[in-house]
Amino acid sequence: RGGFLPSFLTQYFKLSIQKYLTLLSDFDLVPRLFNAELPPVFLQTFEGSVTIVPSPTIADYWRILTDPDEVSLRRYVRGGVLGTWPKVGMIRRRMGVESALREGWKQCFGERAGDGDGVGMQ
Repeated sequence: RGGFLPSFLTQYFKLSIQKYLTLLSDFDLVPRLFNAELPPVFLQTFEGSVTIVPSPTIADYWRILTDPDEVSLRRYVRGGVLGTWPKVGMIRRRMGVESALREGWKQCFGERAGDGDGVGMQ
C-alpha cells in the first residue's frame, strides 16, 4: 500500500472510524437510512474462511499426536465429506459475492485489475 507510513495511517483511520461507529451504534445514535441500520454494513468483516472439521471422538484426542492409521484416516475423510455438504450453500453465496465484486472491479478499473491474485482489490 505504498510503504509503512501510508499503511499505518490507513489502518489507524480505519480502526478509529470503526471504534467511533461502534460506540455510536451501542448508544443508538446512528440514524437509520432507508429503514436500514448502517453500522452492521460498515462493521462486518469481508474476509474469512470456512473451516470444516469432523466431530472428534474421545479416541481422537488420545491419538492426536500420532500418525493416523488407515481406518482413522478413512473416517476423517468421510467426516469431512459429510461435514462439507451443509456448508456448500454458504460457500456458493460467498463465491457469488466475490465474483460479482471482481466483475464490478474490472468494469470500473479495467481488465488488468483483479487478475486473481487479490492485489489491488483491497
